[in-house]
Amino acid sequence: MERRVALGQLFPGGEWGRPGAAARLVGFLCSPDGRRTTGQGHDSAGGSDRYA
Repeated sequence: MERRVALGQLFPGGEWGRPGAAARLVGFLCSPDGRRTTGQGHDSAGGSDRYA
């Protein structure tokens, strides 16, 4: 557990990603506010791919 916390602090967001974060992004993209977001790529790795 300590290693996971230590690695999470290295990510730009300071922690491991959580499913709720992805759900909020999907919710926004499906809402009227997200209607003008087209042709975008959204990285959900939270910076973890930097350390892979």
